[in-house]
Amino acid sequence: MSKRKLGVLLPFAEDQWGLVTRAQAADHGVSGLALGRLVDAGVMERVIQGIYRVRGGAEHPLPSLYAAWLALEPGTPAWKRDASSGAVSHQSAAR
Repeated sequence: MSKRKLGVLLPFAEDQWGLVTRAQAADHGVSGLALGRLVDAGVMERVIQGIYRVRGGAEHPLPSLYAAWLALEPGTPAWKRDASSGAVSHQSAAR
């Protein structure tokens, strides 16, 4: 496990309820193989395909729903999105 690779992902994870997308990782030089190694080491866990959570960090109350929202624009950080990036509606929003 590379502490440097994890360090690259933490700024995204801190502002996205502990989650980071595979696209965000790739944009910052962290390969899918490196993500897999972080999962194998127990440092990260896969939430849904292409979305990973740093273990021991904050956890969203609805992690799968939030992960699905992140997956709509996997390369865009949560803090740079607006309603045009997709929105939660109907029963999911009611929860």
